[in-house]
Amino acid sequence: MAEPTDCELWRCVETTLRNVLIPAVGDEWARTTAIHLVGLAGHAATRPDDRTAERAVELSRVMDALAENPLVVSEWPIVSSEPAQVLAAVSRVLVAAVGDDSASGDAIREQLRTVVIRQVDDDLAVTGRLIPFFRGQLDS
Repeated sequence: MAEPTDCELWRCVETTLRNVLIPAVGDEWARTTAIHLVGLAGHAATRPDDRTAERAVELSRVMDALAENPLVVSEWPIVSSEPAQVLAAVSRVLVAAVGDDSASGDAIREQLRTVVIRQVDDDLAVTGRLIPFFRGQLDS
């Protein structure tokens, strides 16, 4: 008999929480916490691969294209291509653009902010289903 897959293991955890633990828990906070765990187990079983590195590459390309922008010059290029470093530089550039009404700020909002929003929306499409669980609500 083959070993269970990660997905099968997480489904087992989710089912056990739903059918055994939650019905037996009387304490409201402990029950809500168990419902949180049901959501996390379901997410763990179905979540896609981490796209952080791929997204950092996409953001790096946008930053490369904006390298001459006065709001980008002091932040880019960076020494490391590690996603955390890329995301930190992108964040600083976005913050600098918030109060900048010039063409430089407009370019950041049009090019960089648009990509960041799309990437966040992509994440929310996957993780948004967790919201009811964190409100203590089981799905059907």
